[in-house]
Amino acid sequence: MRGEDEGARKLRVYALLEARYHFYVAFHAPRRALEEPIRRRYYHVAPLPAAELAAWRRLLSWGAEQPTGHVCDPLEPRAEVLPSFTYERCLLPGASVRSLWKEYALFLEGKGAVEDARGVLARASGVFFRDCAPMLLYHAQFEEAHGGLDAARALCAATCALPPPAIDAYLAAANLERRAGNTDGMRASFAAAVDALRGEPLAALVRHAAAVERKLCGDHARGVALIESAIAREPANELLWDAALECATSAVVPAAAGAGDSPAYQAAAALLERMIAADSPLPPPARRRAWLRYQRLVDDYAGSVDAMRALKRSRDEAGLELTLDSEVPESAVPKPLPKRKPNGMSVDVSMGGGAAQPSPSPQQAQYTPEQLAQYQQYYAQYYQQQGYGQGYYPQQ
Repeated sequence: MRGEDEGARKLRVYALLEARYHFYVAFHAPRRALEEPIRRRYYHVAPLPAAELAAWRRLLSWGAEQPTGHVCDPLEPRAEVLPSFTYERCLLPGASVRSLWKEYALFLEGKGAVEDARGVLARASGVFFRDCAPMLLYHAQFEEAHGGLDAARALCAATCALPPPAIDAYLAAANLERRAGNTDGMRASFAAAVDALRGEPLAALVRHAAAVERKLCGDHARGVALIESAIAREPANELLWDAALECATSAVVPAAAGAGDSPAYQAAAALLERMIAADSPLPPPARRRAWLRYQRLVDDYAGSVDAMRALKRSRDEAGLELTLDSEVPESAVPKPLPKRKPNGMSVDVSMGGGAAQPSPSPQQAQYTPEQLAQYQQYYAQYYQQQGYGQGYYPQQ
């Protein structure tokens, strides 16, 4: 203003600056109160303490509720609005918190910034969590949802390559190809899983794969072949034989009067014959359970009583006495613990102070000493795995 002296100008400007200062103090007061408990604002390999993480989450929740997002300067007409400003600050100390990266990507995706969200997930899965299967699979789902099938396939392949092999990775790859309509790719994922997995995960996967082949593709034989390939790799895995039996009996129907046995029934019976054979790779308890399943199959689905009588003759020749409880391993039933003396020593009062040895039961009498020794070894291993009797005897 022309003609205005320096003192008058300072008085006017100082009043404006003071008003601006008080405005900023009031505007940033909620943020400053939320940032006060935060101490770590830098990157560190150590996990973020729970109290610090809770403080950052309160700050993030407050920022998401603001109508204009996170604004650097609300009085500046050309102020740059940064919705991800607080998330970026939070990810410096919280880079090892997987949920923060997911929340950040969801926040950007909800704002329509798909490319920014893709960049956030690329940083997470490519730098901080490149060996983390859940993060890789989450990124793969994001890419699939936004049309990036090639990127999703690459992420699933990277997940399958992580040690140790995980069933979730192979199922995610197979389901991706199924949703994309690529049946050959789905089958290739199942085949790769059979080569990589072992034990219970392998049985669960082939059971699922056989069901998909039967219900989705209508190819029952391919599912059977996949299970057989798994059995060839682990012939002593009883769970694989159970999966094969479930697949074989899925198409079996009871035979009508005077009708012969169906091919599905014959295939299931042949599988059970392999399970109970003398040269079967299954352990004796598993073969005993297979005998019971065979008896149930014949009783429920055979078209002639001759098959039932023939099976019972074979069972009698093998010296087996099967009941409905035979499917439960004998070692799974805990035996009563011996009574204890006052000094902590155990004694079986029925044996006269523990001096005499018990006579063999009728069930034990039908086995040879070698068979009894083998069964006792199986039972001892099972008791050790289940933990029966732990904590009963005092520590020496």
